This record gives sequence, structure tokens and C-alpha cells, in this order.
Amino acid sequence: MGTSQMWSETEADPLACPGAGSAERAAPPLPDGFPFGRALCPECTGFVALERSRLAPHDAYRAGDPVEDARRAEWFNSVGWN
Repeated sequence: MGTSQMWSETEADPLACPGAGSAERAAPPLPDGFPFGRALCPECTGFVALERSRLAPHDAYRAGDPVEDARRAEWFNSVGWN
């Protein structure tokens, strides 16, 4: 099949999340404060900083930081999706 069957960057989703700029509020915190005043992006489900009650520009969530991923799992198990 060769390289003609390989995935390329031209087929990739854009890095910038379309949820940036959405009006949101800080997600409910866990007892230790996680997610530390960040809001849950409805597009990429990443925790994102707020700028004047709007989601700051950010890349779409991509797993990678094991500590953040574990905390996200704990948050979703404790708080849920709503």
C-alpha cells in the first residue's frame, strides 16, 4: 500500500478549538480546587482558562498529561457532565 494510505496533517482537525470565545463559567471544583477556576469547554471537553467570562483561545483537548488526565477522570466521576 505504501505511503499513499498514510494519514497526513492536511486531513487533521484544526488545533484551535472552535469553543474559544464561548461564554462559560468556572466548573464546580473538587475539594482540592481542581480545575482551579477553569471552565469546561463544550466543544473539546478540556478545562480552559476564562477571560472575562469567555473561554480563552486554546487548542482542542488532546490527552497527554497523565496527572491532568487522572484529575479530569476524577472530576467527571465526581461532578459529571452537567
